[in-house]
Amino acid sequence: MNSYPFILVGIMLLFFADSPAWGQGKGLDGDWQFQLNVGTKSVPEILPFRVKLSERDGQWAASLINGLEEISVGPVAIADRSLVIEIPHYASTLSLQLSNDYQSMVGEWKKRRGKEEQAVVPVSATRYVHPEWSDPSDFLGRWSLKFEDSKDLAVAVLKQVSPSNQVVGTVLTTTGDYRYLAGGVVNGELRMSCFDGAHAFLLTAKKTPQGIAGGFRSGSWYRVKWTATADPNAQLPDAFGQTEWMDKVPLSELQFPNLQNELKSLDAPEFAGQCRIIEVFGSWCPNCHDAGRYLSELHETYGERGLSIIGLAFELTGDFETDAEQVRQFAIRNETKYPLLLAGVADKAAATARLRVLDRVRSYPTMIFLDQTGNVKAIYTGFSGPATGAAHQKLRRQFEAIIEQVLQD
Repeated sequence: MNSYPFILVGIMLLFFADSPAWGQGKGLDGDWQFQLNVGTKSVPEILPFRVKLSERDGQWAASLINGLEEISVGPVAIADRSLVIEIPHYASTLSLQLSNDYQSMVGEWKKRRGKEEQAVVPVSATRYVHPEWSDPSDFLGRWSLKFEDSKDLAVAVLKQVSPSNQVVGTVLTTTGDYRYLAGGVVNGELRMSCFDGAHAFLLTAKKTPQGIAGGFRSGSWYRVKWTATADPNAQLPDAFGQTEWMDKVPLSELQFPNLQNELKSLDAPEFAGQCRIIEVFGSWCPNCHDAGRYLSELHETYGERGLSIIGLAFELTGDFETDAEQVRQFAIRNETKYPLLLAGVADKAAATARLRVLDRVRSYPTMIFLDQTGNVKAIYTGFSGPATGAAHQKLRRQFEAIIEQVLQD
């Protein structure tokens, strides 16, 4: 019998055993620089973010890195030169094909944005190389920021990560913060970005005689110009003074289905408490996830003392099963043990009409504090999450002071 075919097969096995394709991703672990093209083919606009891939006992994991934050996402599948990273709590997926040398990838990011709408954004990736950034001194500090399409002022807080030239920070607005932005200065322009599977934010800035100015992009579907002036005392309007309670209907008339599609009234005995928080939120909203994690902490700390929390979800599709599954994913991610109800669709005008007790739904999230008889004690619009530092700590002190006061009344 001729032995050459067997020798040839053996050589091929040895060859492919050392290749990433044979090992279902072998050699892909480590840091990658991903880039979304949030512009157009003719005028690209690159939004960078960092992804860490790791393998243990044949199972792959991925993390999204935004400056000081690292977010675990998955499941992750690697097979036949393809990489798929699922981000189920945002109905979001990164799908890429590996190059022949396994040093780059190209593909797309898909994210649900409505019942019939799905965003598709081109994405590419190469091995991560630490960027060379210039001195960011012109951009550091606290800024009073004005977006062209908004009457409300925002606040930008930008800091340098010593000893590097990396800049980290966020933008605080009346509807929530921009979470963990990170980047640096190249050729006189500051470029900062954030990607968490829902947010795909790109903030650019240049020095001007009046301060700084630039552009902001959210995915490939929204862009706006802005200007800012240095102001160490810049603050947002009081978040407790934005939204009014419209005492038009009793809580007994506000009825919404739970995740088992059972209709529940907001004054049901199972929701009773000496102090109550009604949270208006959406599972598609990263600020709502930040708020949800904090509310889970409050539930754990104050639940036995009489705090009751109810979440009213306003979702993207209006299809019960689809939206209920997304709210379940929200609950899993944030270890939510308080009840969640499906209240309607995410459109703010429709949500206002559905809820009927607020003058206007301005932001997801919005938190309503009530005493045990249903009297409203406070309404907080928006959320300042962990990325805002001192603003987040102030929010925690304010919330906990309200809860303590109502529990003692």
